[in-house]
Amino acid sequence: MSYGKFLDDWTKHSRLREKNNLPSQTMEEDFADVRDKWLTDKRYKELIAFIIENWDSGNCDDFSRPFSKHLIDNNELALFKQLWKGIIRNRLEKLWRDVEYQRTNYQNITIERIINTDIKNYNQFSSKESLERTLAWRRLYIIDGINEFIAGLKILNDNGEIEKQTELLKVVSSLEKPKPKPTTDKRKIDEDLFWQLIDQAREMSTDQFNFLDNLKSILEEFYPKELINFNKLLITKSNEINTWEHWALAFIVRRGCGDDEFDYFRVWAVSKGKGAFEAIKEIDENHLLTIFDEDPQLEELYYLTSQVYEGKTSDPMPPVRVKASKLTGKHWDEDKISQTFPTLCKLFNYDRQKINAL
Repeated sequence: MSYGKFLDDWTKHSRLREKNNLPSQTMEEDFADVRDKWLTDKRYKELIAFIIENWDSGNCDDFSRPFSKHLIDNNELALFKQLWKGIIRNRLEKLWRDVEYQRTNYQNITIERIINTDIKNYNQFSSKESLERTLAWRRLYIIDGINEFIAGLKILNDNGEIEKQTELLKVVSSLEKPKPKPTTDKRKIDEDLFWQLIDQAREMSTDQFNFLDNLKSILEEFYPKELINFNKLLITKSNEINTWEHWALAFIVRRGCGDDEFDYFRVWAVSKGKGAFEAIKEIDENHLLTIFDEDPQLEELYYLTSQVYEGKTSDPMPPVRVKASKLTGKHWDEDKISQTFPTLCKLFNYDRQKINAL
């Protein structure tokens, strides 16, 4: 929900500046204004969710740094940790992905070469950058982030978290990804256990990204065969809401939703647990507002089980055999969505006409 709320406030802010004949601003400047308004209103958790969900590369320094300082100045330790753990988690995901690719395809690129690689004028948005320079840049980028996190933790006097981040700093510096947990859970993952594991991870979590960390730790304890079963159930369940009506729901909540985003919406719905999933499946308008308490996107869950499987076996996960799912239901027109789904639009404060007027 933070994504849609932030875009709503950005739209209102832009419209108000135009109405008052104020000079036009860049999107970055408008975003900063909305951020500062949210800080004044103490909408900290929503702002953290917006940052972590929308800067999924962790490349949010300019936007998040004033927020980070604000949390330190106001002694908001728990929120400061939530913000920085999310930023570093996003950066780590990209690093370990590239490390695995390097170890599989470019074994001649050693850690020594990476450490000594010149990253002057590195462009993270360019496809022309070499893997070697990308790894060198990602490594230093995360090291800088961890050090900045530790500096704030020292001010807030959290020695326990400082110790954890110092250990992570050693791991990143050496580019030695931690080994997966040994298999300790011998249960068979059927549908009942599937939902139990989802609920268990959710109950332990403060947000959807903490949920991913907790679910990953849980799944690492199972045999690889059961990971395949989990992934099959995840896809099967997400296919149950592959309808035009559910796509409309995602579109309204997020103020837009493309093909890929709809895939990520459907696995997010599964991640909320059995009860919430069934309410979303039925489009139960009496319960939707309480369920949609975060941006309904969870792309990482799409790949999580495969990553755990590969970490345990060093092999790609075999293709999961699930009956192909075709989009069902009645096609709707984007420009007429307010007329087609008036109750949902009212519930989530969506006004297509105002958006089109911008």
